[in-house]
Amino acid sequence: MKLKISENIRRLRKGRGLTQEQLAERLNVSFQTVSKWERGDTCPDAATLPAIAACFDVTLDELFGMDEIRSEYRVARIKNALRENYRAGKIADNIDLLNDELRYFPENAELLFELGRSLCLAHVDEQGERANLLKAVGAFEKAVKLSDDETLITQAAYYMNMCCYYSGDAEKALLNADREMFSAQKNVMLAGTLDGKAREMRLRENIVMLTRLLFNQICDLADPDVIYNFERWAGLRREMLERSAMLMEWLFPNGDFYSAHLELSECYRVIAAIYMYEKNHAAALAALRKAADHAIAFDSLPAEPAVHTSLLAEGVRAEPDIFWHGVPTLQSERLLRKKMPQERYDGIRGEAEFKQIEKDLETFVRLKGGS
Repeated sequence: MKLKISENIRRLRKGRGLTQEQLAERLNVSFQTVSKWERGDTCPDAATLPAIAACFDVTLDELFGMDEIRSEYRVARIKNALRENYRAGKIADNIDLLNDELRYFPENAELLFELGRSLCLAHVDEQGERANLLKAVGAFEKAVKLSDDETLITQAAYYMNMCCYYSGDAEKALLNADREMFSAQKNVMLAGTLDGKAREMRLRENIVMLTRLLFNQICDLADPDVIYNFERWAGLRREMLERSAMLMEWLFPNGDFYSAHLELSECYRVIAAIYMYEKNHAAALAALRKAADHAIAFDSLPAEPAVHTSLLAEGVRAEPDIFWHGVPTLQSERLLRKKMPQERYDGIRGEAEFKQIEKDLETFVRLKGGS
């Protein structure tokens, strides 16, 4: 954990209305030395630390920020435990753990956010599910109020929108959708206020965020389950989905899709289904192969965060989508057990490539301990 001494010296100095020169005079050092301490370029030597603590009337532990460091260490351990439980499908254990820890950290936005996600994932009866969704909304709302992390705020707005929708509160779902869009617009505007590396990274983050948002909007527009006159417009909808997949592949030419593997798997699965309707069996098999490859890639993702390497996204953190990794059923297993047995694929079920896709998925699911 990072020591807090540089920011604490700056905070304590400003809290007492001292300039760097005034503090330097009291400690018999140069103001350049104080400036270096506050920037984190250097640390005070052991002989000077007691004098600094005495000057501000704090203990050495307070000067170093040890209470905060211990809290961060504990929260990091909690998050590791959450990650392991998500991977094992132990959602109820996560809810119990988070409720216990939030008694000690009632204003920790990250833990409140994880409680909301765990409540979304809990497998209970219909009445209990609605109660969990309402509790999740409460946790997300509190996390948003407490956090200044734009990524967390945007994700919380997205999950609140989903929870409100599935709990039957359409009006609140629309309000949260507006909040999600406002947060995205705020991130775009913020880039113009930054410079140097911070500006470059914010722009890259915005490119990733907006490209993925555009991808999902195109997929929603092309969704064959919610459109009229599908027979007439099937080819057009399929072309939309293919273009959305190309958009994601354009963003991540190095193949560093990470959690986007899930979205691409679903996209190619729907493309395959439309090709079956069009009786283009060769194209359907090719799309189904891509759906399977992306499903396996998604289910193989490590729990630890990674960093994108593709040109436009280089350096952007790719957080693991532990929300979906918390679902007990693997994406590859869902494709194998729920989607591929559908009647629409009877025309290619005997094809060697179809059997090979089934075999590859079956082998992977067994390796991962699926059913």
